[in-house]
Amino acid sequence: MLSICIPVFNYDVRLLVQTLHQQAEQLGILYEIIVIDDDSESRFKHQNSSILCLRHVSYTELDENIGRAAIRNLLAEQAKNPYLLFMDCDAEVADTDFLTRYLRYCTGEQVVCYGGRLYSHVLQHPTWYLRWLYGVKRECPTAAIRAQHPNRSFITFNFLISKSIFSRLQFDTDLVGYGHEDTLFGYALTQHQITVQHLDNPLIHIGLEDSYSFIKKTENGVKNLLFLYKKTAYNKKLVEDIKLLRYFVFLERFYLKKLVKFTFYALKTYLLRHLHGKNPKLVYFDIYKLGFMCSI
Repeated sequence: MLSICIPVFNYDVRLLVQTLHQQAEQLGILYEIIVIDDDSESRFKHQNSSILCLRHVSYTELDENIGRAAIRNLLAEQAKNPYLLFMDCDAEVADTDFLTRYLRYCTGEQVVCYGGRLYSHVLQHPTWYLRWLYGVKRECPTAAIRAQHPNRSFITFNFLISKSIFSRLQFDTDLVGYGHEDTLFGYALTQHQITVQHLDNPLIHIGLEDSYSFIKKTENGVKNLLFLYKKTAYNKKLVEDIKLLRYFVFLERFYLKKLVKFTFYALKTYLLRHLHGKNPKLVYFDIYKLGFMCSI
């Protein structure tokens, strides 16, 4: 019935896999848990290899890093069951009914469900504050809010999909590194007239990073967004769905991009100092992203 697919890179997934395994065993369903390591550091490989002792769990280590999109495609290729449950490795199961809620949607072939995500109310380290704040304010809407724009709200962190749909679409491996593979997949779903269903079945995102790493990842995401915009032939629906792209197109249309670019260069040091500080504001982060986009 269900193949649980977990791509891993430099993260300890033992607790996540053990929790999922326990829930699946208690439900008595036909299942498998497939874990593929995308060439992590040796210490994580050593830790995670212990999950092989669990029934219905497979664990594979790749000799080279193939990236976020390709490893998900590989997981789906290895899956034996008709429904695929994808999740990121830096997740924690929120409660004992996590799998039960998804099983209700394992009927028919037109199945794509996003369960959402949560963040801990307790911040463990002040240097993670920017990432935590962004997550809490921007990434945790309820299912009812997400359902207002169902495909726009799709995120790869925690989703169920029928293997038949995934085999037709897959993740686009042209995107390199972090950022917007979920945007492109949501766009592909829209092109195939498939609507994402939303439910309140979140995983807790525990893999926070410091502000420096998060900003670097975000810069790569901005580059991917521009690549995606060109790849989709400057699709208007994409512009409607993504606020950052909407502002960028506005600036381009009125020949203001160069002005914003030079302003960004003048303010970049100040913006970074603020974002690395103790009380960053997300509006400054938005300004940074727009300025960076105009500077590329």
